[in-house]
Amino acid sequence: MAYTIKILNHNKTIQAKKGDMLADKILESGIDLSLYCQKKALCGKCFVEIEEGYLPPLDEQEEFLIRQKKLTQNHRLACKYMIKGNLSITIPSESILQKTFILKTGLRLPLAVDPPVKK
Repeated sequence: MAYTIKILNHNKTIQAKKGDMLADKILESGIDLSLYCQKKALCGKCFVEIEEGYLPPLDEQEEFLIRQKKLTQNHRLACKYMIKGNLSITIPSESILQKTFILKTGLRLPLAVDPPVKK
């Protein structure tokens, strides 16, 4: 059975099956969700806010991260959330990977790669 996930602040609707991981579906939709800890629920960077749909009970780790980040009780880690029905979510900007530039100005020069060790 297919479920509908509405990502409200990105104006996207995606399809998912029961048991799919929310983080995977968000990535498949083209949104760069921050998964710094490789979906181990350690970093707390992939929080989403559940606007409508199943709200699983918080575990100890999520509760700690929610208190630390001062989030609402409707936030859940996308890397732990398994789809169980239709869902409407909001992804906070803190949960999206930001493009980082080391140098904002400068000259782009061609670089010839010539490593000291070759195959």
